[in-house]
Amino acid sequence: MGLSGLTAADAERMASVLIDVASGGQYQAPEGARHELPQLVRYLADDLKAFYVEAAAAQPRSRRPSAGELNSWLFAETVFGSVLYDARDAVNEIDDPAVRRLGFFLVPQVYRERPVAVG
Repeated sequence: MGLSGLTAADAERMASVLIDVASGGQYQAPEGARHELPQLVRYLADDLKAFYVEAAAAQPRSRRPSAGELNSWLFAETVFGSVLYDARDAVNEIDDPAVRRLGFFLVPQVYRERPVAVG
């Protein structure tokens, strides 16, 4: 964490920006961020991905999950993963090429297809 200039204590504020992006609403840089929009959105997403993966990896279990398992879990089984897909889809609708490029960073190409909800 830390690419955005914010810390784990700012996770709610970071998530709020990504939710605003995902909903197609107006968004602004939170206080303390060290990058300009739209680049900041990428770093907020990266910080929160690290936060999620580090928290999941720290859970007690019989074996440590692989990076692939953690990323699959994040994108397929968490609300945050769904927000990332929604944010990617929202930025892909914007005419500004610099903003559209964010989509490639929000959801890695290997997870480009949104998982089908089970249940």
